[in-house]
Amino acid sequence: SASLTATQVAASLSVQTQPAGVTSGSAFTTQPVVRILDNAGLVVTTGSGATLSVTAAVASGSGTLGGTTTATAVNGVATFTNLALTGAGAHTLQFATASPALTMTSASVTVASLPGVYLNVGATATTTATVNTNITVPLLVDLSNRGSLDVASLTATITWDPAKFAYVSNAAGMWTDDSGSGASVTVNASNAASGTLSLSGFTSDATTSTFTLRNITLRPLVSGSAAVSASVSAAGNVNGSSITVTPRNLAVTINP
Repeated sequence: SASLTATQVAASLSVQTQPAGVTSGSAFTTQPVVRILDNAGLVVTTGSGATLSVTAAVASGSGTLGGTTTATAVNGVATFTNLALTGAGAHTLQFATASPALTMTSASVTVASLPGVYLNVGATATTTATVNTNITVPLLVDLSNRGSLDVASLTATITWDPAKFAYVSNAAGMWTDDSGSGASVTVNASNAASGTLSLSGFTSDATTSTFTLRNITLRPLVSGSAAVSASVSAAGNVNGSSITVTPRNLAVTINP
């Protein structure tokens, strides 16, 4: 007789628990669980494959994935704890290991929007650009899921890395209030060359429809990953009460 040692080798991934209960910006109420399987379809419980790191990313959909996106498997099972998607609509997630290179895509999950007002940099959360080719980024105030909220005043700052983008210009948006009157918008571009553009606007009447606050044109300077970010220092409704406006930033992939 001879002594034989059987070794399990990681061959595929399987989503044991699909993500569910997804509301924009909040941790999933049901977090995904991913199993590492061998060639026989059994969970890998021995050897290096039992402790592989599994990384989650957005496979489809325009949202941004947050939280701890890499989970280390225990006895061949990787459990995520705080993944969150910021966005809206249908999304799928991809789960992957580096060595061996294994991938698996989740079932589709629909991201629900929280009621509120959002300041969106760009029409989507991600975009691609080309070095030395201008891009125009709309600064959008999204009131499509506002509940009972309106907007009468807003002060915001847009920032970017001046080593990755050169400031070109900005142009007026389409802010009109519910009476049809235009809002007054003040732009401070004195620090634009350093990557900062400040804006403030005011109207005496409520605004309840989504509008473009400003269109900002930038020129990508180098290839790689970059971001254009927004912050809100003050916002108020028609009665002068403060409201919360949540920013969504823009992730840019710059091609050579």
